[in-house]
Amino acid sequence: MKKNENFITVVDVGSSKVCCLIAERSQDNSQELEIKGIGLQRSDGIKNGSIVDMEKVERSIRQTVQTAEKMAKVTIENIIVNFFESRYESRRFKTALNINGGEIGDQDLKKIWHNCIKENITEDQKVLHTTPINYSVDGKSGISDPRGMYGKKLECMFHIVTTSQQIISNLKSCINRCHLEVGQIVLSPYASGIACIKPDEKKLGVTCIDIGGGTTSVATFVNEKFVFAKTLPIGGENITNDIASGLSTSISDAERIKTTHGSVIPTNLDENESIDVPLLVGDEEGSDIHQIPRSLLNGFIRPRLEEILEHVRDSLENSGIKKENYQFIVATGGAIQMAGIRELISQFMENKQTRIATQPKRFKGEAEATTGSSFATVKGLLEHARIESSKDDFRSYNFMMNKTNLAHKIITWFKDNLNPL
Repeated sequence: MKKNENFITVVDVGSSKVCCLIAERSQDNSQELEIKGIGLQRSDGIKNGSIVDMEKVERSIRQTVQTAEKMAKVTIENIIVNFFESRYESRRFKTALNINGGEIGDQDLKKIWHNCIKENITEDQKVLHTTPINYSVDGKSGISDPRGMYGKKLECMFHIVTTSQQIISNLKSCINRCHLEVGQIVLSPYASGIACIKPDEKKLGVTCIDIGGGTTSVATFVNEKFVFAKTLPIGGENITNDIASGLSTSISDAERIKTTHGSVIPTNLDENESIDVPLLVGDEEGSDIHQIPRSLLNGFIRPRLEEILEHVRDSLENSGIKKENYQFIVATGGAIQMAGIRELISQFMENKQTRIATQPKRFKGEAEATTGSSFATVKGLLEHARIESSKDDFRSYNFMMNKTNLAHKIITWFKDNLNPL
């Protein structure tokens, strides 16, 4: 087995699957990553984005990582994992710092961040992400980097994502039981967003909607800054369950029928097109076949999708982000494969320009099986690691979020200038 200093390992834990990617850093300082190991299996112990059985989650993670290790021929000790829970808060805070007419430097930006955390975040909260959205100097706003400027008062609007320490402890416990350490925890909607969003979309303003198995997540970027996130405990599995219940078929057959024949746009042919549905009779699966019109199947799909999109729309309306600040909608996830999904999303998002991201960011060495939209989050975790590892200044806030406690985080960051990994 190789030493793992030159490897980055990311694990996406979801309600429907667990995926692990092991990538090797380029030796020529090009920041390029090449995937050397892949692990993938069905998830167990997670329902609608929450851990319901820690032992099963532990087993799923361990087996997935071991599969990737064998393929990469490397032993892994440290991983970057997604935060898949829906129980977190995405908030924005404005904080001020007196400069007294001096030149603004790195220490001032560290101080204003420290003040924001101290004023707004309690000890029982865990900070997952911090983004400085906008600086202002003596009332002049719209400043992306105030270093080198002179002024009396520095202000900053921060976007901070927090969750409870208990939820983080449960996640870390599952991973530690696998004899692995958590290097960093990254919010799932953020990861999906950076894997799917194009640079121009991120600059002009975009919301990424990831409709997964057990959850649907939302991430909004304005002027290239991550400004809002929300995860809803409802997703494609709810649609599958509706079909299975309504048609008296198995979950596996319902998923297959949904993916193969499902649509959210009604047509004149739906009534005349028949679909074979294996029925559950007693304890025997598939012992009888029943034919239904396609319109009946779509009658289960569209109402649930509309419910999901209504929740997404409500979340955005309650976010405080002005609608005109994001011009685009990008949709991804395992549940976006059905015909007509782009038109339906656009309809619910006030006809904003909508794009379906069927192939998130690609990396050298990846298998064709991991190129689809179901792998947006794990690709985003790897892209995040690549971006952050190239930073060596104060702006790399998110690495600081994953030390053992807040006091240690602040002290270490001040000393080491944000280079924890």
